[in-house]
Amino acid sequence: MLLKVLSVLTLLLGINLPTESQEFHWYESLVKDEVTILVRDVPDSRYQEFRAIVDLEATPAAAVALLQDNTACPKWIHRCASSEIIETVNSAERFFHQVTTLPFPAKARDAVFHGAIYFKHGDEATITLSSAHERLATGKHIRIIDTHGYYHIQPLGEGSIRLTWQFYVDPAGSLPAFLINTMVTDLPYRSLMAFRNLVAEAPYNQASFIYNASGVPIDITFAPRNHGDE
Repeated sequence: MLLKVLSVLTLLLGINLPTESQEFHWYESLVKDEVTILVRDVPDSRYQEFRAIVDLEATPAAAVALLQDNTACPKWIHRCASSEIIETVNSAERFFHQVTTLPFPAKARDAVFHGAIYFKHGDEATITLSSAHERLATGKHIRIIDTHGYYHIQPLGEGSIRLTWQFYVDPAGSLPAFLINTMVTDLPYRSLMAFRNLVAEAPYNQASFIYNASGVPIDITFAPRNHGDE
């Protein structure tokens, strides 16, 4: 599959990563197996936000390939039941529908995301996620309205990267806060442990970037597996 991506000029217009002044009240919730989970309270919300950080032996292209493969979601994101693209705006932008299970007796939730990928020099990449709940009619699941986050891939050299995953979700309904705030530690930890294993496998470890004349990635090539045949 050939996936074109936005240039660094679009990055300057479209995304702002948190600066030091914007980061407040983070505290370590878990440090285990070289995965660090930070959490913080969110103003006017009962639910916490997480930031998960892990260093991986992988190329930036491999990580982007896995993150862009919606069919792989149940393979690594804990409690992901399905993830399906519902609209491709262009090769850098898409809308997708994702279903997440919760511990019994809570009902499954679904969400519609707008995802966009941005690159800059040095193979650094950011994939942003924002709620697009109006893009798809509500079905049998409880629809999540308020959610946002990003993945940031920072090359470290010598075939390794640092993956940062920051995410907030209000699960809607009347779920107790303690249940969701427990999951904001457990879910990213389990997920990144699975991501570490999967990103080292084909076809993700065979992915590669194509660059423009300025040295910024403009394409990625890889062939997603048909997970339905496994």
